[in-house]
Amino acid sequence: MGLSLKEKKKVLTGYRSRYRQAARKEKSDILNEVQFITGYNRKYVLRILNQPQAPQALLALKGKNLTKPGKFLKYLIPIRAFYTPEERKLPGFIQIDTGRL
Repeated sequence: MGLSLKEKKKVLTGYRSRYRQAARKEKSDILNEVQFITGYNRKYVLRILNQPQAPQALLALKGKNLTKPGKFLKYLIPIRAFYTPEERKLPGFIQIDTGRL
């Protein structure tokens, strides 16, 4: 039986700093070790080890959507349906269709 996903992540984080400080030959050896331990593809291991470490504040917000969908926001945008004739003579006046979708 192989390693669990949590164990594989621990292995990868443990090797990450060592990999970044290593010389070219050592990097190749580290890739071979990690590939053998985790069973991952060499290119995948390379990508994971070169990936920058995400700040903890961003990890806490991951997966939490803090914005409202556009479907709810479109009703909060004020649209004037009536303009006086004096307002229509002002420069920059544009008349648009105000029908709701």
